[in-house]
Amino acid sequence: MKKIILASLLSVSMLGASTAAFAADTNVNTADNTATTKGTVNLVSGDLTLNDVTSSVSFGDLAMANVLAGNTTAVAAKDGITAHVTDLSGSGKGWHLTANYSGMKSTDAAAKPLGDTLTLGTTALKADDQMIYSADGDDVTAAKGAAIEKTTAAADVKLNVPSTATAGSYAGTINWKLVAGPAN
Repeated sequence: MKKIILASLLSVSMLGASTAAFAADTNVNTADNTATTKGTVNLVSGDLTLNDVTSSVSFGDLAMANVLAGNTTAVAAKDGITAHVTDLSGSGKGWHLTANYSGMKSTDAAAKPLGDTLTLGTTALKADDQMIYSADGDDVTAAKGAAIEKTTAAADVKLNVPSTATAGSYAGTINWKLVAGPAN
């Protein structure tokens, strides 16, 4: 009988010790035997990038006889202009791409600048930023992290050459800017 009482006391004391260990766990509801587990995750923002932009475009040769006769449009000789935008920011807000054009200048200091307008499709680039494309959240979601490509065919890349131009070689730049958030 002493052995049974001693064994019973030992069992009760061990049960009490194990109950005390679980009593400190605050997410256990002992009334209905339920518990909760909380999980967390940190989604790290990626980059919004402008890449694979055409590095140069050539308008080839335009004969002065044609310019003096009023043919004042030079068309891209070979390739069009392409720009890729990849949005891995995870913001869902979209972005917009603008460009401006510096004008064509000669290495000859006496020559006047050539062409104040370069046209990409229906967008006339000038010295101030012009909208090329605006992607809203739906565009970004549809792209699923892949690049959104904006391409203007060579036939649609045109340079306005004034009839007062002088013969020579000219060079200019297109400056691109990618901004987070769609255009207003």
